[in-house]
Amino acid sequence: MNTIKVFLAIALLSLMTTSCNKTTPAGASAFAVRMTDAPGNYSAVNIDLQSVIVTTSTGAQVTLNTHSGIYNLLALTNGIDTLIASGTIQAGSIEQVSLVLGNNNSVVVNGTTYPLSASAELSGLNIQLHQDLTAGGSSTALIDFDAGQSISLAANGSYQIKPVIRPIVTATTGSINGAVSLAGSIVAVTATSATSGLSFSTTTQANGQFTLSGLSAGTYSITLTPPFPLHPVVVGGVIVSTGGATSMGTISL
Repeated sequence: MNTIKVFLAIALLSLMTTSCNKTTPAGASAFAVRMTDAPGNYSAVNIDLQSVIVTTSTGAQVTLNTHSGIYNLLALTNGIDTLIASGTIQAGSIEQVSLVLGNNNSVVVNGTTYPLSASAELSGLNIQLHQDLTAGGSSTALIDFDAGQSISLAANGSYQIKPVIRPIVTATTGSINGAVSLAGSIVAVTATSATSGLSFSTTTQANGQFTLSGLSAGTYSITLTPPFPLHPVVVGGVIVSTGGATSMGTISL
């Protein structure tokens, strides 16, 4: 099964206490949440975002100014992101980010819209971050919402969601990009770590290009699966370095 990875780029912008920005209290930091995605085997995956809450190391909970509404995660692909929340919090450590979703979540398959069954997980998606905020500094984190593994088809024909989410620190990860010769078709691209065996997937854009982000440094095997009757192509020994972008060029299918 191909996966959909939703990356929430969390920009932690710490402001100096002497800043001329009068809207930021002394000792506080500006905090913004951005969201992006890599597409999968659905026409649309819509989430009903209600609010974004952060929990600090002191136990304080801060509800950010959230751009609430319905977000089609598949409209945010291969490097495109959008701001979903921002606000100011006291400088220190952010331990958790929580996404609060409503009940209007859905998935579109072959032109038909199906509701995603509500569950306890949908009311609050908690992601452990342990991210430091230092006055005068800045940092960025990514949260990987693997919607491909999160969405399942029940025996009664309904679609359900049980979120599979993991945090990614951009400072310790890299990326792989490239293109396929079969433009105009959806090609699944899966990177499998030779060390951990974990897989990370995306699909190509209309122009054949693809990007896999948030990968730990190491060696990967890349599997490109075009539509039937074409056969998958496997490229081994692709090396990812911390903070780097590995280009595979154009791959013939």
